[in-house]
Amino acid sequence: MRSGLVSISFRNLPVPAVLALARGAGLHAMEWSSDAHCPHGDTSIAKSVAVTTKTAGLTVAAYGSYYRLGASEEQGLTFASVLASAVALGAPAIRIWAGAAGSAETTPKQRNAVIADARRILPLTACNELLHAHPDFQLVVSYNPGYQSMHKTLKPSTRQRFVGM
Repeated sequence: MRSGLVSISFRNLPVPAVLALARGAGLHAMEWSSDAHCPHGDTSIAKSVAVTTKTAGLTVAAYGSYYRLGASEEQGLTFASVLASAVALGAPAIRIWAGAAGSAETTPKQRNAVIADARRILPLTACNELLHAHPDFQLVVSYNPGYQSMHKTLKPSTRQRFVGM
């Protein structure tokens, strides 16, 4: 395992300064943030950041997007723009958010929108390959009768990623 830095920790610093800090700390990889260093859809900046990262001797581990499943498309942030930036950056992974609210505040309609959006975007990658979660990955949902009934309505391929506590 290689250690790295999430660039949002230094949102006010330019890319070269963030890379200098990462190298000085002996880190090897970067997750570049969409709201500070690699804006969604700006592929020219993403390509430049990728080159600068490689030149500094680090790798791009992920693209830290602020895409929220079930909500971002309605607010004007398309997953296509997120994916375009991630591809230009050479990011092997994209961090996304499971909805726009905490699980206690999320309505059944919002939960269904999160699940539908996840089903829609997960197969979309630069190589047209389905993104598979690590076998140890689980989305843990607290015990709640509402979640239990929702769990029963999920397709088996989605249900296997949920665990009731």
